[in-house]
Amino acid sequence: MASDMTSGMERIAREMSRHNRLLDKQTVLLYMITNAVLQIRDDLNKKESHKEKRPSMKSVAKSVKK
Repeated sequence: MASDMTSGMERIAREMSRHNRLLDKQTVLLYMITNAVLQIRDDLNKKESHKEKRPSMKSVAKSVKK
């Protein structure tokens, strides 16, 4: 009976350890994905802000015609 209890506790300890390793991997993956998404957002924001600062083709054409 005591050996059954010991083996059960060992099994639970192994399962908890496995579960913790999976949680660690999920945390790392979530961190990597979050960083990638934030980098993409920043890149898109830079492009948008650069696009807004650049004069449009129409305004350039108007100034050339004058």
